[in-house]
Amino acid sequence: MSRATPAIASTDWAMIERRALLIGAAGCVVCGASAIFSWQHFLRAYLVAWNFWAGISLGAMALLMIQYLTGGAWGLLLRRFLEAAAGNIPGGGGSRGMPARGVLLYGRHRGVY
Repeated sequence: MSRATPAIASTDWAMIERRALLIGAAGCVVCGASAIFSWQHFLRAYLVAWNFWAGISLGAMALLMIQYLTGGAWGLLLRRFLEAAAGNIPGGGGSRGMPARGVLLYGRHRGVY
């Protein structure tokens, strides 16, 4: 008895990239529209999102530092993922943290919060 093995379906990465680009462009349009209609709400939402992703990056960096200090084998599989996540710390240097600092300064001068 011979059975034909099914062919492995290849992933169409070009289609996935186009869909991701369209979703990202739609997100930018929605952000732009929300900034036009309610600037203060847009700034508040921006700060919440910025703090969320900064928390994930800083938490990854904390776990990475603990793993480096203890030197155990428990973090060998996580090390590369934690290093990649810690490399995205907003405001780590240069102009990467400037958008959030600008939002904070704008809100303080305008009495937003």
